[in-house]
Amino acid sequence: RTQSQILQVLAAARCAPGELFSACQALEARPFMGDWSFWLEVEALASTRKAALRVLDDRRFVRPPAVDPRADEFRDQILEITDFGRAVLACEADFWAENPAERWIGGVKLGPDNDWRWDAAAQRLGKAR
Repeated sequence: RTQSQILQVLAAARCAPGELFSACQALEARPFMGDWSFWLEVEALASTRKAALRVLDDRRFVRPPAVDPRADEFRDQILEITDFGRAVLACEADFWAENPAERWIGGVKLGPDNDWRWDAAAQRLGKAR
């Protein structure tokens, strides 16, 4: 769901990391995610084989703690959605099917054998189809 919101915000306009974080927080009925976890989600969408977002000028997305969040190197990045990201947002492509990886979220190991997606219509988690 967080990744979908990131793509939704970027589909409307390019923006800097701080603006993206604020816009995504505004979409939450009860904001819950801190910036550290949020940057990990942005990095996941930007640094895979088939990226859903990118930094203008084809730079690599840098996040705290690799760079100080007050540094121009971080704050001046401009993020935008890719064509693949638009396809993911429209449910015409599957980000994790194109970029398989194992990762831990909230004590749950996600990967090819345990593959969950947020079902926006049903407002709940469900197995990937």
